[in-house]
Amino acid sequence: DCNNDGIVDYGQCQDGMLADYNSNNIPDCCERGEACVIGSYPVQWPTSDGGNGHWYMLQRNGSYLCWSTATAFARAVGGYLASETTEAEHSFVSGRLVARDDAWSGRWGPWIGGLYAGGRWTWTSGEPWNFTAWQPGEPNGGKSETVVSYIAQGESGNCGRTATWNDWVNCGTIQESGCDVGVWNYIIEWSADCNNDGIVDYGQIR
Repeated sequence: DCNNDGIVDYGQCQDGMLADYNSNNIPDCCERGEACVIGSYPVQWPTSDGGNGHWYMLQRNGSYLCWSTATAFARAVGGYLASETTEAEHSFVSGRLVARDDAWSGRWGPWIGGLYAGGRWTWTSGEPWNFTAWQPGEPNGGKSETVVSYIAQGESGNCGRTATWNDWVNCGTIQESGCDVGVWNYIIEWSADCNNDGIVDYGQIR
């Protein structure tokens, strides 16, 4: 516990509460001898763990936002909304990021990059749509609900959270407990490797 906050560093590195850009499970702040600031930092799915080397971050917004807005924000920082193309990738993203309490607004989990276009579901990253993790009964919105977020099984509150998807409308909110509630958060993924050295640029830049 290098920063003496009462929490073992390994877990904080794993869930993105402390930055660990070199993926050695020691907080970067401790290695640099700087004060550690708890926050929301990207985590890598290392190739050594069977991953793709990509980086992922839970971005908290503080109020609801449209899927298209989240998409624009992700692109502005060089990434895109996460594409969960395999069960293993879905398990990594949902286990590390979506499982966090601060990923949720009521029963709404974060936006990811699924889009219904041209009569089929696609990923905005252009990766193939070969895997799904729909909640039972989803997708159920037809042509009107064309984007994807996580959702809990319960009708309100934080109960029934599961690692499952819901099709939803771009700027959708719903009345719960007398207030408008919708998707507040989103997950960014970085995968670019502009110099083709086999390492995702984002981590090298950081």
